[in-house]
Amino acid sequence: MISPPQTPATLPWPACRRLSALMLSGLVLSTGGALRPAAGVDPASMTTLSAAEAADLASRAEGLIGLDAVKQLTPDAALQLARHTQGLSLDGLPTVDAATARALAMHGRLDRFDQDAEFDVGGILEKIDAYFASSTGQELDVADIDALLANLAGPTDDETDGGADAAPADPWLSLGGLQTISPEVASALAIHDGPLLLDGLTKISTEVASSLATHSGELSLAGLTQLSDDARAALAEHDGPVTLPDALVSAAGRP
Repeated sequence: MISPPQTPATLPWPACRRLSALMLSGLVLSTGGALRPAAGVDPASMTTLSAAEAADLASRAEGLIGLDAVKQLTPDAALQLARHTQGLSLDGLPTVDAATARALAMHGRLDRFDQDAEFDVGGILEKIDAYFASSTGQELDVADIDALLANLAGPTDDETDGGADAAPADPWLSLGGLQTISPEVASALAIHDGPLLLDGLTKISTEVASSLATHSGELSLAGLTQLSDDARAALAEHDGPVTLPDALVSAAGRP
């Protein structure tokens, strides 16, 4: 379902756009609503992010993590960040390559990995990349991704997974600095398990729209300034609400 941008009162993912000022201040919002530094590191001051720094933030920070000053991200750092179970804002990234997009798309799917056990970033990325390569030209199967990750994680102890005080997962991902993406990147990001905000895109091809339409859940494309009929028709196949600017919704008369 395609809809115009929503107000903060009705935003389906908790006021993520409206919290940008808090994120830029270098604070994260804890599940109890209190603000606290993320592991003693000021995310707003970080223009680069190593895999080790990403791992530290993902394991210690509560609530959303805002890293909007980061201008480039490696697949290793992206995968470490993807272990965080709450919101991630990387609105400063002007571009992401396909490998980094595939790593970020695992956000919300890595909680099955033991936080205290060794996390084989290289091995996991290799398996993920191999799966995507084998699926070229085919629709990616989320169930296959989950089975692959479950196999890599190994057996888990349900009694120690999470806990009574653990925050419920809310893995929304914002990449508002991307002004254009390829169909390959769109296909990777579509695997993301949670709300996906791509509000920096001003136009998308039909191929990109078709790829994004395979995403399930909330999809925000509130920055689009133009949308072809074919791209609109492709987005109409998306399983979940799609947010578009008012002008594009009203101009087409809403299918």
